[in-house]
Amino acid sequence: MSHFDDLEKLKRTTISRQVDRIFENKNSSYADGLEDIGFEWVDDEESQEEAEHYEEEQAIPATLNQEFLVAYLESRLEPDDRVFDVYITETTGKNVNYPLFRRYFKRGSEQLRMLLVYGLSLRPCCRDLLMDLSVLHYHCGILSVLVQAYLTACNNENDSAKFELLARDFYSTTCHDGYDALHELKQFYSLETNKRKVLEQIGEDTNKDTNLRIIF
Repeated sequence: MSHFDDLEKLKRTTISRQVDRIFENKNSSYADGLEDIGFEWVDDEESQEEAEHYEEEQAIPATLNQEFLVAYLESRLEPDDRVFDVYITETTGKNVNYPLFRRYFKRGSEQLRMLLVYGLSLRPCCRDLLMDLSVLHYHCGILSVLVQAYLTACNNENDSAKFELLARDFYSTTCHDGYDALHELKQFYSLETNKRKVLEQIGEDTNKDTNLRIIF
């Protein structure tokens, strides 16, 4: 073993003993003690966000379709069927360029908002598009647009199971904004309708979940 190996071993042993003493002293602050001997606290979430931001800013289109879509997103053009078809193809396939598209969601792209609204005018009950709009809302605050999209979807969906999924999505994506989606939806349906019965059940489930969180 070299002289440098001996020094490294001694250094590791010394640090280990210092850490042990910090945790043995119950009257001291672990955080302060570790910082005093040279440890640095790292925010993993912040580091991940920085890594994602770098990845997003460096992302480039990998296909002609992606180049076409980025050209639209960087323009001031109105969306049309072709742009929408390309968006669906590029965001639902097996090799989605997530960093590239995340960039426009996080920027709160107005072109992206217009495209999603356009797509929902064609497919008003599409959960994937509605969830994409929810993600965009998270980054740029378009509650009124999101609410109107979900109200339209719920009013158009006549399959009870699919309606329930939409209503639950609607509630979960807007409740943090202080919006009561269930209350709003109930205004549209009388007590004897299937949709109202579904909403009442969702309300009961929501109350149970709230009570469980309070207990624990």
